[in-house]
Amino acid sequence: MHDKKLAVVFRTKFLPYSETFIHDELRHHVRYNVTVLTKMHLNENLFPGHQVVSLKNRALLNRVESYLFKKWFFSWTFNHEFSGKNINVIHAHFATGGVYMIPFSLRYKLPLVVSLHGKDVSLLISKDIYLPKYKFYLNNYRKLFNVASLFLAASQDLKDIVVSCGCPEEKVIVYRLGIDLTKFTPKEHEVLNTHKVVMVGRLVEKKGFEFGIRAFAKIIHQGVDA
Repeated sequence: MHDKKLAVVFRTKFLPYSETFIHDELRHHVRYNVTVLTKMHLNENLFPGHQVVSLKNRALLNRVESYLFKKWFFSWTFNHEFSGKNINVIHAHFATGGVYMIPFSLRYKLPLVVSLHGKDVSLLISKDIYLPKYKFYLNNYRKLFNVASLFLAASQDLKDIVVSCGCPEEKVIVYRLGIDLTKFTPKEHEVLNTHKVVMVGRLVEKKGFEFGIRAFAKIIHQGVDA
């Protein structure tokens, strides 16, 4: 299709191995051709098939540019991508990445869409946002609320939090992540004499595996066959 629109997708690091949802979204685009802009390109062997422009994939000049981009939003590489193509929309994943796209949205008069996935929102109500590594986000998230055209919150809870922090409610919609069902084949129903429990997620504290394990131990001690 040569009549596809053009989109720029920004992720600060493309892609950590746990962010399969971004990879899947890009693979299923129908109406847009996408160029990914990123500070650092990771795991290309795990997530192939994307057009990626990275600031940290070459030598000293790129490291200088990466520093300038982090401090002052300046990148001649990214500017070339915007000025050299007829881009229709910018889509940033995580609000912590969206703040980097503010000047490009304003300079090139492009709508900025930001997907809210979790930690970027919970930081807004956490004292962790005052840590030095989040200073850039702290100083710019209110401007992002003003500049961005739309926020896609992965859950109602994320929408409620970001609105309570000052984001205009009319700019936020709940947009749940989809799953590629072709990857799953259901088995014949198996009649079990015992209960089976499965927990799925990354092994990080916020996923709450500790509480799942403690709850499971409790029901075992109460005599439940599981």
